[in-house]
Amino acid sequence: MRSVLEVQNLNVRYGEIHAVKGVSLRVEKGEIVALIGANGAGKTSTLSAIMGMIRAEGSVKFMGKDIERFSPWKRAQMGLSIVPERARVFPNMTVLENLEVGAYLVKDKKVFKERLEWVYDIFPRLRERQKQLALTLSGGEKQMLAIGRSLMNKPKLLLIDEISLGLMPKLVDEIFQILIKLNESGITLLISEQNTKKALEISSRAYVLQNGRVVKEGPSGELKEDEEIRKAYLGV
Repeated sequence: MRSVLEVQNLNVRYGEIHAVKGVSLRVEKGEIVALIGANGAGKTSTLSAIMGMIRAEGSVKFMGKDIERFSPWKRAQMGLSIVPERARVFPNMTVLENLEVGAYLVKDKKVFKERLEWVYDIFPRLRERQKQLALTLSGGEKQMLAIGRSLMNKPKLLLIDEISLGLMPKLVDEIFQILIKLNESGITLLISEQNTKKALEISSRAYVLQNGRVVKEGPSGELKEDEEIRKAYLGV
């Protein structure tokens, strides 16, 4: 099976800081793959580089095509979307207007309405609050809106960065259940997450980043039982 995403020897530098050091990873169609590691390990930089939001060296193939030279807009057009960390919604726009921004590549009004209904079915609270300004939403609702906005592009691969950051435990459970449902609906996911326990619970495979390098990789079930992972990230 051809991988949805293949990354080889990815390097990201911020001036003198070498943030991502030769990272290689792959994501197969239908998978949930997790990037785990401590804060500052290089997870966000890796996702940002895959989306084309920051400069990087190395090979990035999406749906079998080399996309290193493609703009983020072109990558989105191909079916790659990202949910950035800290629910970066547009606070002074309504919920509906935020979703419309996510559908900027959709020109057909019928398709737009179908996508909107699909997102509202996944997140009924967004339907209820569609006329509210995004700044009035709770933290969990903002995360839902950030995911919903990315879904308006009907992505083949959804990159999700630190979705649980700053959320109460109950909301974390709810958001992760939503990620499982999205995956069951046919969307492939690559998630960057500090909540190692949750990430390993819902993913089929995972990569462990430390100081910008992949130090371990494998089936999530095996990594959950790995003594080093348990001590470093699971607190057991």
